[in-house]
Amino acid sequence: MLAYIAGPLFNAKEREFLEEINSICKAIGIDTYLPSQDAGLSGKDNDAEIFQMDIKALNEASIVVASLNGADVDSGTAFELGYAFAKGKKLFGLHTDLRVFSPTSEVNLMILKSCVVCHSLQELDTALRDYFKTEVDSKIN
Repeated sequence: MLAYIAGPLFNAKEREFLEEINSICKAIGIDTYLPSQDAGLSGKDNDAEIFQMDIKALNEASIVVASLNGADVDSGTAFELGYAFAKGKKLFGLHTDLRVFSPTSEVNLMILKSCVVCHSLQELDTALRDYFKTEVDSKIN
């Protein structure tokens, strides 16, 4: 099983948070694709190559695990989630931010209804372990 790890990469703290998500997946036994490590960071000379690598990884992934933090979900992350949803991938989102999208919703409705939304790293770990166990059990039986 391959997990595509999605989220903003604009500063060291955002990248560290995605690395924590990556570590959780790997500890469960899920292979990962972390764009900042596997494709590199964006730069004007290699943006097209990075885009193609990310799309390839999204196509190969079974699941997408995304940081939903921020006043609104990062636009690149929203694209990755929408693309993966359209491809029938299972989506997990992690929202630990105190900021909310609106007074009635923590994140945009389209993201909220397409993802299993977790509110802590521990909750994400549990949700991924449950999903991974179900998938492994279904392949054995």
